[in-house]
Amino acid sequence: MTRGSLGIALSLFEFDLEGARRELESAIGMDGGYSAAHQWLSAVLMKIGDWDGCLREVDLAYESDRTGYTALRAKSAMRYFLRDYQGAMAGFLEVDRLNPGLRATTEYLGECSARLGLVEPARRYAEEALRLAKRNARACAYASVAYTLSGDRLKGGEMAEEAAGKFAAREYFQPTHLVRAFAELGDLGRAFGYLEECVRVRDTGLPMVAVHQSFDALRKDSRYSRLIKRAAINYGNGRGPDVGTLTRRRARG
Repeated sequence: MTRGSLGIALSLFEFDLEGARRELESAIGMDGGYSAAHQWLSAVLMKIGDWDGCLREVDLAYESDRTGYTALRAKSAMRYFLRDYQGAMAGFLEVDRLNPGLRATTEYLGECSARLGLVEPARRYAEEALRLAKRNARACAYASVAYTLSGDRLKGGEMAEEAAGKFAAREYFQPTHLVRAFAELGDLGRAFGYLEECVRVRDTGLPMVAVHQSFDALRKDSRYSRLIKRAAINYGNGRGPDVGTLTRRRARG
């Protein structure tokens, strides 16, 4: 457990992804059925850019703990990052059946629905996530993305501004969520402004900027590489999954 905990800490707080990988692999070597270590190693490998390894580890996490919902939620999240929105949606619906009413699951269901063009479910899940989280800043940012992706840019903008207002009023949450909200709205100026804040405070969500689809537009901008260099974070190859990886995974089911 100690090696696993050290690996998690290195990943979250030091951005030492190679060090985290070594510690988590050591923990798994001592206990191959350590589901949480497989889950965290999967997340580390994703941030490094090793998508095949990432999916292998999340499958092992799920095989080690089929009775719980956390490994299935992690597996569904990886499907989401691979743009397999149908597979992700099915997984999150099963998680919701096993343990209903979880805010994070509801947020993902909103985004999956929006990316699949399911407008009414996307907005319904967004409102439910807002209710579950008592309309906190994070929930407002997630709702912004769901509304924007489902075609209601006005509501998406209102939700983003509400999240930004709460953040300015010192309601703390990861500012990467604000970067996502404004990036999806196409307001790259605001998005990069909050990304600057992420670098300044060394937000633990920063490594996700390299892989999450909401940041695609930012990664094409010259400001992105300059900020990443300043952040001094090991991003691996600094890109999301390629089409070949997605095709191979779908072929294997």
